[in-house]
Amino acid sequence: YKETVLNFHTVPVEPMKFWSDQIKKRHLYETIKTGLEPIMSFMEEVEPHKVVSEMESLLYKIRSEVPVSNRPEPMFKNPEAMFHDLEQAKLGIIGVPTPWPTLNKITRGWQPADFALIAARPAQGKTWILLILAIWAWENGKKVLLGSTEMSHVALRRRAAALFCRLSYSKIRDGTLTLDEEQVFREKINSLKDDDRFLILGDGFDVTLNSLEAAIIEEEPDLVCADGAYLFKSSGQRRDKHESMADLFNGFKQIAKRNKVPIVGTTQMNRPDKMKTGAPDLSRMAFSDNAGMV
Repeated sequence: YKETVLNFHTVPVEPMKFWSDQIKKRHLYETIKTGLEPIMSFMEEVEPHKVVSEMESLLYKIRSEVPVSNRPEPMFKNPEAMFHDLEQAKLGIIGVPTPWPTLNKITRGWQPADFALIAARPAQGKTWILLILAIWAWENGKKVLLGSTEMSHVALRRRAAALFCRLSYSKIRDGTLTLDEEQVFREKINSLKDDDRFLILGDGFDVTLNSLEAAIIEEEPDLVCADGAYLFKSSGQRRDKHESMADLFNGFKQIAKRNKVPIVGTTQMNRPDKMKTGAPDLSRMAFSDNAGMV
């Protein structure tokens, strides 16, 4: 009996947070252990590309399960940060700028952790708008990462070149530039061959959130653009398309928050409803309920 009492009293009296943290650590350990099994299997089969894919999926899952912040903190904990933000505002310094002063005034530019969507019908210029935003930020000294599920690198480069060189896209596409225009084109593009501040991802039209976040961590861009965001692939397995879209859009928002980087994407809108009139609204956006809830 004495031994039992002694052992009872020698057990450390730890706060609940200690035991909660231990459970979380154990869960994370098991997640990593389970995730490493297919990786080791592919290693033995000498399948390096599958190894990389599995590692990205595991890393994404780990980051999804480890919250950015899971404890409350005082609202005005860091006054110096607020004073710095005020001074920046007084100087007119904003986040990643856009070409449109009205939008800059409303948003102060794209801010870290922002996730915004540009929605329109097919072939209405969504990719053009996204490229204009990307090039504007890049020309203002920002590093930009552009991922696309809808266009090849050749098509994206051609459009970006037309915008940067201020030349006709159709002339570049059809090879009908004048001699003077071609000289401008060659000189300007040659001047950029060592510029690594404008990056593109997804030439195989098969971009996952895992690979996107891996590129963000590696390159540390100031702005991320997701062309055809609704076609990116999430690691989550869902029963239907709506659940997949909810998981996907939520994944974009989590990545933006975890990495403190703004993400601007494009998505399709539904065909106009013949029974409705007036300007398009949120209800006409494809999977708008899913996008609006994240």
